[in-house]
Amino acid sequence: MELANVLHRVQGQTSPHPRILYLLECAVAGNDLPAPFPWSKAAYNDLSLPELREAIVGCGGSVAACGTKLRNRNLMDVYCHHMNVEAVLLLMELGGADVMNVPDVYGRTPIFTAAASGSRKDANHIGKATQLKLTRILCDANCRVDLIDVDGRNILQHAGLGMDQETQQIKNLLIARGAIPR
Repeated sequence: MELANVLHRVQGQTSPHPRILYLLECAVAGNDLPAPFPWSKAAYNDLSLPELREAIVGCGGSVAACGTKLRNRNLMDVYCHHMNVEAVLLLMELGGADVMNVPDVYGRTPIFTAAASGSRKDANHIGKATQLKLTRILCDANCRVDLIDVDGRNILQHAGLGMDQETQQIKNLLIARGAIPR
C-alpha cells in the first residue's frame, strides 16, 4: 500500500522521471522489474543497433522507460552527441519523440546537442552534413526550438558562430521552425 501512495505522488508531479515512474508502476502491479539499461555502453556509442533495440525492449519497450544518465541526459541526447543518425532513427521508431523535449540539468534538449555537435572538436571526421541531418530529423518530429537553457542561451547560440554553409543551413532550418534570433 505504501508503494501505491508513492506512485500516486510521483504521478502527480509536473514531470515525473519516466524510469522511476515505470519502476514504481511495475512494483505496485507486482510485475518483475525490467533489466537496467546498459548506460556505460551507450555512453561510448558501443551498442550495435540490434543491441540497442534489445536493451530498450528489456527496459520496458520505450525510450522513456530507459531513464537517463548523469546530468539527466536521455538516450536521444546521448546518440545526438555521438551524431549517430541510425541510432536516433531507431530511437524515434521506439518512442524517442516522447523524450526529445526533455531537458537535461542544464536545460538543454537533444536538439541543442544535435545542433551544436558539429562545432565539437572531434566532429570534423563525422561531418557537418550529419549534424544537419540530425537537426532535420528532430525538427521534422516537431521538437521545440524555442527553449532557453539555464545559462540563458538559445538553440541558435548553441549551433555556433560558424559562417560555413552547413552551419548557416542549420540556423536557417531552426529559424524556419521557430527559433528566435537574439
